[in-house]
Amino acid sequence: MNILVVSNSNWNLFNFRIGFIKYLASNHNVFIILSKNESQYNFGKNITELKIDGLERNRLNIVQIIRFIYQTNAHINDEDIDVVFSFTFYISSLLSLIRLCNTKNKFELRSVITGLGKLYTSKTFKNRILFFIGILFLKYSEIIFTQNHFDKHYLNKYLDIKKIRVIPGSGIDIDKFSARPTFKGDVIKFCYVGRLLKSKGVDIIVEAFNEFSKSFNAELLIIGDYDSNDKSFRLNNMSKNISHLGWTEETKIYFEECHASVLMSDREGLSKSLLESMSCSTPIIAYGAPGVIDIFDSAKDKIGICVEDRSSTALYSAMLKFAGLSDIEYLDMCSYSRDLIVTNYTSQIVNKKLQEI
Repeated sequence: MNILVVSNSNWNLFNFRIGFIKYLASNHNVFIILSKNESQYNFGKNITELKIDGLERNRLNIVQIIRFIYQTNAHINDEDIDVVFSFTFYISSLLSLIRLCNTKNKFELRSVITGLGKLYTSKTFKNRILFFIGILFLKYSEIIFTQNHFDKHYLNKYLDIKKIRVIPGSGIDIDKFSARPTFKGDVIKFCYVGRLLKSKGVDIIVEAFNEFSKSFNAELLIIGDYDSNDKSFRLNNMSKNISHLGWTEETKIYFEECHASVLMSDREGLSKSLLESMSCSTPIIAYGAPGVIDIFDSAKDKIGICVEDRSSTALYSAMLKFAGLSDIEYLDMCSYSRDLIVTNYTSQIVNKKLQEI
């Protein structure tokens, strides 16, 4: 079988889909669409890279869109593609349009909506129009996957519920992300891993931690870079106990070093950084947004602390609660976090669900 995998950037394909791509390549002929204009990555052997002039991440340039549709459609026909896996709402909508218009090759399309993001949270006229246009095209996908139940029920307002299935995120490599718990000592260490965006609540984390560190010997590690989607956002008033370390692909070492990871995002597909943290036996402290509450719903407070309100005051209270855990309570939380990932969120589980009919 000839299978094509498409996402909104080379970075997204390599960092979030590489495990799935290699899984497919063990049994099928796998092709991936890559943009010529972006950084190139080593995807390994037995994977055919198809270069296009490309659609840069989160760009809505009509010329790029037309070029992407034309070149991707040509690759689908030239390689006689049987099944296409598309990732993100935007790309899935464009692939649905390609499938609708392609009279030569009626390939099967499996659309994976990793999160609705700004198309849901933004109330601007432009984004609402783009969302509804995308919905019209998505109807031509055979199967639509979402990563959380909120997105499933929201899309069900417009799409056939029989087509929509929930998968538990992008899959966690439990061999790569594994570690023993870090015992709480004299210093309590928190970390944030991800893009530095206001929508991720990094400013809330800094404000809450500044208050927390007045009473506790604590450190906060921020692992991530500022994002071009929010050029105006910058972190301010960081205390001396906060270290901004930039981005690294080796995030495991920070999960191993810290006692809890913190996230105050307004919504997620299904937060991979939290799942990777739990896989390393590091509990989580996070606001219960869509894409986060799904994780807590299966475990309650056994994996960390769910912050009820998206505010620095609520996060500060959650940090106090975490600091008050006994050693036994903390170690139980570490153990349960790892067990939950192994049971529900591994790459093998996700890869299998994506291929199920």
